[in-house]
Amino acid sequence: MDPEVSGLGREQVHFEQPAQEYTLLDYLHDVEAMADRIRRLEKAIEEAVKVGTTANAGGDPGPASAARNRPDLGGHGGGGVS
Repeated sequence: MDPEVSGLGREQVHFEQPAQEYTLLDYLHDVEAMADRIRRLEKAIEEAVKVGTTANAGGDPGPASAARNRPDLGGHGGGGVS
């Protein structure tokens, strides 16, 4: 559980009506779930960057080089300077 979210509202806010209490708890649960989702997505992005960096380190020129070799994309074609 996220420390910034874990205590939010639970001890500080109370309602007389049970429905309001349940709504608050439901909301806090959703906030915690979104915080977890953000952490998972950030981790996935970091991993994707590592994999992409490793793949390009092997000499893969990537899309920029491909564009240089295509006249229809503004390149010179054939790889040489014209």
